[in-house]
Amino acid sequence: MCQLQRRIEALEEENLLMRRLIAQQQGVTKIRKLVYQVQSLHIKEMSGTMNIGIIAPLDEEAVENMPFEMPGSPR
Repeated sequence: MCQLQRRIEALEEENLLMRRLIAQQQGVTKIRKLVYQVQSLHIKEMSGTMNIGIIAPLDEEAVENMPFEMPGSPR
């Protein structure tokens, strides 16, 4: 039983270390300029959220969890 407890403690310590490393690597992605083209779109009212797609060399979960910040936007 002692060996299992030591193994659990070692895994918990490794987990904490990995979480810290991931937190250090994740930063805010600043967008300097966003350019998009819309063709044949008639807008009557501008309200709500606009969802756009981005292409990045990351998996879908990493993109979903990525913090974005645009200059001039409220924090």
